[in-house]
Amino acid sequence: MDDEDNGILPQIHEAQIARAGSTLPPAAADQDKYASVEIAVPGLGGVRIRYELMTSPRERSSHWFWTATYAELA
Repeated sequence: MDDEDNGILPQIHEAQIARAGSTLPPAAADQDKYASVEIAVPGLGGVRIRYELMTSPRERSSHWFWTATYAELA
């Protein structure tokens, strides 16, 4: 996958992406690097959104979070 390629992700409203992401397990170092969620998107139908586990270093710890990186028709 090319870094510029995010499939149909730009066509999905951010609220739908956030709602789907809220169903993922808590972000933590022991999770798999990628996770997917399937949702129904008005006008598109079934969509699979892939999330990537990322970290943001802090002074004495790390903050783990999921970010949507790619979407395709399911």
